[in-house]
Amino acid sequence: MAKTRTVTIKYLGIYMDVEGYYSPSEPRTYDYPGSPTEFEVEKVMIESTNIIDLLDEHIEDIERNAIEQIDSGYFDW
Repeated sequence: MAKTRTVTIKYLGIYMDVEGYYSPSEPRTYDYPGSPTEFEVEKVMIESTNIIDLLDEHIEDIERNAIEQIDSGYFDW
């Protein structure tokens, strides 16, 4: 089940707050193939400005970065 999360990442030397929908991975079982961790970006904020429209070519990298930050255990959800 996806939950809204906000995480601060450093991307291309810039700190930004990334808000999106996070779904943790589900383990594989005998009758279920499992699913990977997912993060779908909704907003990318620098100070009070949403810059998501400027980052079309970078969204996948930002999503990976957000997943790494969340999965690192740095945040206590």
